[in-house]
Amino acid sequence: MMHAHTHAHTRAAEGGGAALALESRRKRQRQRGFSMSARDDAGDPLAHRQTDHSPATGNALQCCVATILRMSSLDAVPNFIKAADPYAVLRAFLADKGLGFVKIELDAHGRMPFYPGDCDVVVAGPSPRGDFRHAVVGRLRDASSRIPHLVFDPHESDAYFNGKPAAWVGLFVALRPWAN
Repeated sequence: MMHAHTHAHTRAAEGGGAALALESRRKRQRQRGFSMSARDDAGDPLAHRQTDHSPATGNALQCCVATILRMSSLDAVPNFIKAADPYAVLRAFLADKGLGFVKIELDAHGRMPFYPGDCDVVVAGPSPRGDFRHAVVGRLRDASSRIPHLVFDPHESDAYFNGKPAAWVGLFVALRPWAN
């Protein structure tokens, strides 16, 4: 059986340094207990990475929304955090798409008070780069634990929340589900 280290180098030789970087990122995520999804693939053009790393006003939330909605262009999504009322701008943006945004506070262990079913969500928690929140993409898939499974960090460090529990989850909901 080939070791993962050797396998990563084989892929890097075949596909260049990007394959090695992806394998390295996935290894770090496995070590932190996160599993992989299609959105973890750096080659996925719809998984948007941060372009603004300004403390407390970067565009992680913008990237999460664009990734979850599978938007082809990050420029088609506003950087909500730069707005005077970020959540009003987010809700107006989503309303044009027939969606709403519900922010749900998590308990001290990062657990939701209820399980809304399997879905992709925005997860916010302590940034590993300072005293402010960071947003990542999560997936709800375990009714028994009610803890969001972290699947994509828009920051290139892929540090998520450095093992600390998340603070809140943002759910996208259909505004008029009967109309679909």
